[in-house]
Amino acid sequence: SSMTLREKIAQMIISNSDGYVLDESSAEFQRIQNLIVNEKIGGLIFFKGNSGQEAGLINKFQSMSETPLLISADFERGTRMRLDDGSLFPSNMALGATRNPELAYRMGLQIAKECKAIGVGQNYAPVTDVNNNSLNPIINVRSYGEDPELVSSMADMLIKGLQDGNVIATAKHFPGHGDTDIDSHSDLPVLNFSKERLDNLELIPFKSAIKSNVMSVMIAHLSLPALDNEVNVPASLSKNIIDGLLINELNFKGLVVTDALNMAGVVKHFSAEEVALRCVNAGVDLI
Repeated sequence: SSMTLREKIAQMIISNSDGYVLDESSAEFQRIQNLIVNEKIGGLIFFKGNSGQEAGLINKFQSMSETPLLISADFERGTRMRLDDGSLFPSNMALGATRNPELAYRMGLQIAKECKAIGVGQNYAPVTDVNNNSLNPIINVRSYGEDPELVSSMADMLIKGLQDGNVIATAKHFPGHGDTDIDSHSDLPVLNFSKERLDNLELIPFKSAIKSNVMSVMIAHLSLPALDNEVNVPASLSKNIIDGLLINELNFKGLVVTDALNMAGVVKHFSAEEVALRCVNAGVDLI
């Protein structure tokens, strides 16, 4: 309540960095320091390095910030998915093939322990997409499988493991990135599905995750004309899909985070200013 409007806006911004040991005179260190000290951003996500380097950087940047930073990570398969050390578990599809949700729980709990050890508070996992297109270039083995009930049971237990370990779990990529043959890193996929089809397939694991008290949901860069007919508007910028479907219809009360906003699925059609405004208007919490 003591923050200015600009400071509140800055709290919505999550910036990224590779996360190696950064020389304090380097341009990258100075960039992050400026974002924290002067702009007062809300958090950071690191993509590379090792656990010791990352812990050191996180401690250093936390000490500079007036408000504790929310540190995020993309540890779908474990910390070693992004770092040079730590645990690396099998792909979600391999885990799904065991039909044993207890393994997903134990995996989530272990990832949470390693997150907490280095200072990470939010994991962008689990992938809650149903793998219902064999030509999908980006989800495929990151999904637990093609059965929405199996995906739900495995994802729910990974969520429980992460959150029992005091790390925010993130169901992604809402409302479902499984049935596309286009990678949203390189273009905007258009999914011409009816709302009924989404309800009976893609949304099943997300509804289950919300019932399992997942604390965060990540929005995909996908166009769904049945839900928002404005041309080239991805779900991540859509008030109909975020505020209308996720928050009001599915009654999600947690943190809404965008997928990376440097992906072609979004920057191809909008300027940075348009992206930021549309995110806020749509109901996004973390940009």
